[in-house]
This record gives sequence, C-alpha cells and structure tokens, in this order.
Amino acid sequence: MDRERILTKLDELNNYLKEIKEDYPNNYQEYLENKRKYERLLHLSIEVVIDVSSLILKGRGSGVPADEDGIFDQLIQDKVFDREFGETLKEMKAFRNILVYRYGEINDKKTYNQLNNLEDFKEFKKQVLSYLETKEKQNEKV
Repeated sequence: MDRERILTKLDELNNYLKEIKEDYPNNYQEYLENKRKYERLLHLSIEVVIDVSSLILKGRGSGVPADEDGIFDQLIQDKVFDREFGETLKEMKAFRNILVYRYGEINDKKTYNQLNNLEDFKEFKKQVLSYLETKEKQNEKV
C-alpha cells in the first residue's frame, strides 16, 4: 500500500478544507460572490476522496473497478467503509460529476449547503487513518 502517497493526498485535503474555512461565506450572498472558488475547492476535495479510495483498493490488490461507483462498492464490500458512509461517498462523487461535467445546472443552494457539510471529509480522513493504522499493526504482527 502506498501509505506515503495516501498521507500526501490527505494533506492536500486538509489544505483545501483549510482554504474553505479561512474564507467561509457568512451567508448565501457571500457564497454567490465567490461561488466558482467554492465549487473548485469542493471539486478538488472530492477528487482527493476518489484518489485515496483508489489507492486503498490498489494497495489491497483488488484492482480498480471500471467506474468510480465501483470503487466505493468494493470498499464497502471489503469493510473499509460501512455501507452508510460508503453511500455518502458515492453521493459526493455524484456531486463532483455535476461540478465537473455540468450534468444539468449547478444548483447554487445545493453547493452552498455542501459547504456546510464538510464533516463528511473529516470522517473520511478519520476512517482512512484508522484503516492505515490497522494495516500497519497487522504488518507488525507478521
């Protein structure tokens, strides 16, 4: 498993979240004035989630599924993430697709609400770090 690369990606995520927090909009109007910035930071944050999830799968020797939903399905099946959180990650990925590929109009209210839901990223980091710690302990026992 490429632990260092995963940790580097998690540092990137920390930086994106820090940037959001440092210039967090006080209200919806402030969000609208800088919405492209927030869209981009959310997009980059979600990309890290997808990248780290792919790295975990590769490290497990599972290979990477053909589609990104398959990444999260496999990690749920492998019990890296519980079903509920895995579904949350799939919803994140779907939101990223809206931001990147403009599937339909970007709903500013939904994006603004997503900024209020940064806890999912913190939970992702927590679960990934716990997974890495568990794998490290298993390797020490071998």
